Amino acid sequence: MHDRFDRLGKDILREAFSMAGTVHSQHEVLADAQAADTWFQPDPARSAELDKMGALGQMGRGASSIFELFHEPPTLDDYRDCVRKQLTHDHSLLLDARKHKRPRPPFLRLWMVSAGRPETVMEEYGFTPMQGFPAGFFERREADAVGLVVLRDLPRTRETLLLRLMGAGAVLREAQHDLARLPGDAWERQVAMPLLIALRFEIAHDPDDESTEYLMSTSELYEQWKQTVERQGVERGLEKGVEKGLRKALLAAYEARFGAPPREIIETVEITHDTATLTRWVGIVSARSPEEIACALRAECADAPSRG
Repeated sequence: MHDRFDRLGKDILREAFSMAGTVHSQHEVLADAQAADTWFQPDPARSAELDKMGALGQMGRGASSIFELFHEPPTLDDYRDCVRKQLTHDHSLLLDARKHKRPRPPFLRLWMVSAGRPETVMEEYGFTPMQGFPAGFFERREADAVGLVVLRDLPRTRETLLLRLMGAGAVLREAQHDLARLPGDAWERQVAMPLLIALRFEIAHDPDDESTEYLMSTSELYEQWKQTVERQGVERGLEKGVEKGLRKALLAAYEARFGAPPREIIETVEITHDTATLTRWVGIVSARSPEEIACALRAECADAPSRG
């Protein structure tokens, strides 16, 4: 279940930052194929998009950044792994700039986002409150370019809403409640609602204690989403909405594990309209290898009497 919540956080980062620049999920950073959860490169022409994102927009400003998400507080080894990714990735960018005789790129910033407070990391590495950011933001010296966000310490404001949706327990429940209170056209709802509903569809068929709590806490959002679809009056509107949520969950799960899905898988998913099949495929994609996934989808397509 933690992997699903981590993926939700990455999906929120991708959807939000894609409005303001280039986003890479599970970006490989040389060496032993380490992968950063999310790498964001801001586009100066779209900097206005960051203005409306509150604290998340502040995090995306300046040089490009990598984001590492933790459902549990990171350990000292976790912290060192993240810094190694930061340095390795920055070194790769520097080598490319030298090869093409370009100026040195700005030093890459690392953001560690933790649901809880990593006391040992904060004490051993001397993190202090970050100036100009809400409570819950911490940093080391400027030259390190490392920021730490403790989600449970963030103030309960709209400015921090998208970040708190990456949290756990009471923080996540409160953020979902706050999202449900926003106007229907709020940009936060456009970013987060499809992802939250897609995750709800995914875990409804494989519940445990934590996922059962998630189903309960998202019931209000689900009812709002269902009412919105029904109000649209589109033929098969609800069914199409369910299909869209499942397709999004399926492809996001594949990308989180293996990178961009092959064209064959994307096309197979897009022409499939049976929600039971899509639900089953979400489970396959979440547990099997790329080869097994491709074989399973091809086999089911060959057996399916109709996809209409």
